Amino acid sequence: MTLHWATAQALAENYHAFVHLVDGNGHPIAQEDHIPGPLFAPPASWTPGRSYTDAYLLRVPADAPGGVYWPEVGIYTYGDQERLPAYADAASQQANVRTDAVRLSPLKIVGETRRPSPQRPLQARVGDTFEVLGYDITALDQRVHPGDTVTLTLYYRSIAPTSADLTRFVHLYAPALGMAAQHDSPPTDGLNPTSAWRPGEIITDRVTLTVNTDAVPGTAHLLLGFYDAAAGAERIPVFDAEGAPLPDAALPLAEVEIAP
Repeated sequence: MTLHWATAQALAENYHAFVHLVDGNGHPIAQEDHIPGPLFAPPASWTPGRSYTDAYLLRVPADAPGGVYWPEVGIYTYGDQERLPAYADAASQQANVRTDAVRLSPLKIVGETRRPSPQRPLQARVGDTFEVLGYDITALDQRVHPGDTVTLTLYYRSIAPTSADLTRFVHLYAPALGMAAQHDSPPTDGLNPTSAWRPGEIITDRVTLTVNTDAVPGTAHLLLGFYDAAAGAERIPVFDAEGAPLPDAALPLAEVEIAP
């Protein structure tokens, strides 16, 4: 990234600058810090009103998860590592709405494109935008007790872009038993929303499902589906391997025995 700096007044010291590439939770995956400006023009020598340019090389780790990331830029004093106040724009400065870094336009890191080998392969399609390739499950015997926690790792493959940020639901349900467990949230907890998926990208989505402590014993269905919360929570059609729509726009993953 190439940054252009300018100062409104003479600076008393050579500040340090940083560029961090962070995910939606603010966790950095790449960063570079150095004295800003050209090599022979450190901040203490800057002329007010003049522009100074320097570059920051951010190496994205080979195993970085696919998702949306933001470059954050800031300045700090080297001696005490104290960051200077930062303002997103002039209006923020006038209102004294400050942070310790300025967040720039986001970048998309495209995730894995090699097809995974899930424990339970599937062939299903959600709308016209992505496929469900299969899943892993910690309850291999498909038997749980009330209060148990089950972890699912779901695998999707994007086939076409969408502007919608869909919500994923996983339900453990049977008409005779009611809802034994459910988890609704954006895939990848929003770190890689569906609107950012690129064709061919493989998305790994982990879900932790806790069985209700008052769940009724019996056989329940583990169901997967998606809906657009911004469009009235209408479910997105799901199609099986033959292209037939599935009832209730829900993909049955497995039958799970809820033990007493």
